[in-house]
Amino acid sequence: TMALAAVRRLGRDLAASTRARATGVVCQAEVCSASSTEGVRSLDPATSVSPSWTTRRSRKLCESASASASASQGGDEYDVVVVGGGMIGSALACGLKHGPLTSELRVAVVDKEKQQGWGAESRRGASVPDIRVSTLTPSTLGFLDRVGVGSNLLPPVSASFDSMQVWDAFGRGHMQFSSPTFLGQVIENEVLKEELQRRAEELGCDFVYGSVTDIAVPRPKVGITKAPEEKPGGDGDRSVISFASGLSISTPLVVGADGAQSLVAKKAGIRFLEYNYGQRAVTCALRVSEPHSTAFQRFLPTGPIALLPVRGGYSNVVWSTTVAEAKRLESLGSKEFARAVDDALRSEPASAGGDVHFFSPATLGSAVSTLLGGRRRTNDVGGDLGQVTETRGEFVDPPEVLEVAGTSQKSFPLGSKHALTYCQRGVVLVGDAAHRIHPLAGQGVNIGFGDVECLMIVLQEALWSGQDYSDLLTLEKYSRERRIANAAMIRTLDAVKSLYQSQYTPLALTRNLGMDILNNSGPLKDAIVGYASSNATAKKIF
Repeated sequence: TMALAAVRRLGRDLAASTRARATGVVCQAEVCSASSTEGVRSLDPATSVSPSWTTRRSRKLCESASASASASQGGDEYDVVVVGGGMIGSALACGLKHGPLTSELRVAVVDKEKQQGWGAESRRGASVPDIRVSTLTPSTLGFLDRVGVGSNLLPPVSASFDSMQVWDAFGRGHMQFSSPTFLGQVIENEVLKEELQRRAEELGCDFVYGSVTDIAVPRPKVGITKAPEEKPGGDGDRSVISFASGLSISTPLVVGADGAQSLVAKKAGIRFLEYNYGQRAVTCALRVSEPHSTAFQRFLPTGPIALLPVRGGYSNVVWSTTVAEAKRLESLGSKEFARAVDDALRSEPASAGGDVHFFSPATLGSAVSTLLGGRRRTNDVGGDLGQVTETRGEFVDPPEVLEVAGTSQKSFPLGSKHALTYCQRGVVLVGDAAHRIHPLAGQGVNIGFGDVECLMIVLQEALWSGQDYSDLLTLEKYSRERRIANAAMIRTLDAVKSLYQSQYTPLALTRNLGMDILNNSGPLKDAIVGYASSNATAKKIF
């Protein structure tokens, strides 16, 4: 306890000195004492007409010429402003206020409007889950537990799955993964978002609600960014965020967590590589014949279809397909769409263009032995494949799909998008603002949480060493690490998508053989599960 207190004192001192350098004013900020009944203040630009709200729960503005100028313009100063109060943005705010060296930073979260009635408590009584859900890995859940929301996300608010089954529309090859505890947890996006926002407020973050009209940022470096459309930051090295109400706030570090159409990225002039898959994903909640704890995924010629368990015994479907087919599926009634999903998941495998022999458990061992030059053992797959074949997991039929539950099926476009850099001076991107991937592995939100943990580490290290945490050299450490990891994930998912969409007979045969080999290799499957369950740069800092 004494050691942690010492670290926190050091963090306060480092944060104070960094703020002084950023504003060019050395001042002594007086800490305000708050009553035990005082709640955390939320700033609403729609009702804020003067700077009188600058009295704070945890501090007050420095009595300096710089602060007075800021206040006279109707603005306030923060050490970090997170634009986007979704799951990733709110998680970063929680992490910063929970970190040993960043807890004294003044953090604001900008969001369009206050969350209304979506929290875990209100959703416990809801009859049907929302159609927008996320699959969380054990690593992500560990992070959420450390920032204090994990206990609020357990069933019945969410649903866990302890096994996964993947198979092809051609042939009978399949893969099964399992865990003695769980492989992941499926939760509604809005439930997770409100729990994180609630926790961020408890930790002392300010929430600023309203429509952002402009973000004036410092000039970017030349090369992988372009000149911003708007004028550069009007306060030296600080970004200024302006609202439709006339309110403005400033910060040395603005974090873009505002999604795939990021205004922060646009104003910072950050460039992207983009690719449109020419597909849409159809999703909704379904009523099925029986509850299950398996994540099912089948690769069809037009794209993968996944069936996930969600709370209350319901299931959620995510069906990636062509634009024309997605429109047709959206037009179907509840029963018709349920039959289409059931047929896509439970129909007999097709032949890949002719009379194709697919390997059975009885012949797999000898086939693998032949492919490996007569060797029965291989270090690559970790064991005697012929013996393992006899104990392979048998194929499990998905539950029968009965009807659409709640909101009718909706679709969203699919594509790949990746920033050439995640930062410029005083600006950094996280989550979908930096990257967009195919949903076939359910990793989109998890790599966003990986961004959060990595950025927290970089900021902590900068404060520890007395560096400017908003400096470009500091932020590039985060950008390099996460961009490499996320680019690898994007390339892998694109390759898997292309591989399973091919109907070329020899390739279909090879796919089925590969799935059978993997399904019979315990060590290799364990390695895959271990990688998929973790975030690539999830170094723990608290």
